[in-house]
Amino acid sequence: MWRNVCCLCFLESKAACQDTTPIAYVVAQAYSGVMKSMKRVAISIAVGALALALTFALIFGGGLAWEVYRYPHDGQAGMGPFFLALLLAPVIGALASVATFRRLRR
Repeated sequence: MWRNVCCLCFLESKAACQDTTPIAYVVAQAYSGVMKSMKRVAISIAVGALALALTFALIFGGGLAWEVYRYPHDGQAGMGPFFLALLLAPVIGALASVATFRRLRR
């Protein structure tokens, strides 16, 4: 009776369960696959966050420097690049994350 519980074919007859793989082995294999997938997801999120931060810094920093250079006496310098960075950085971060995930999946 306990042999049937330890085998993959616990719904089958006892004769069919003589040389099957134990459930613990199958669970360990599934856990290993899940951990590999989680590792890919974590790396993809990290790359996306890094791309988001760098994109925001470059767009905002470059745009702010350009506005201060171009309009030195304007008190509103920085709002245009800030909103542009706010719109573009998440898009580029998401694209980098998806591209990394697809690359790691191969």
